[in-house]
Amino acid sequence: MRSAQPNVAREVKRAKLLFGDLTRVAVNVLKSLLTRYGISVTKGDVTYFNGRWYVTHAGLLNVAERS
Repeated sequence: MRSAQPNVAREVKRAKLLFGDLTRVAVNVLKSLLTRYGISVTKGDVTYFNGRWYVTHAGLLNVAERS
């Protein structure tokens, strides 16, 4: 059975591949979102735009489903 917690290192690496160079603050915020809400960059739950993280519609549905 897989853990509900995301692999934070893998998710951060994927975010850097998708969104380019991220600031330290952006990475820390992403880590917080990953651990607190269990969202996933790989699944498309979150996107980075104009220096901010946004939870996508699919991400909101995934969070709601787990709650």
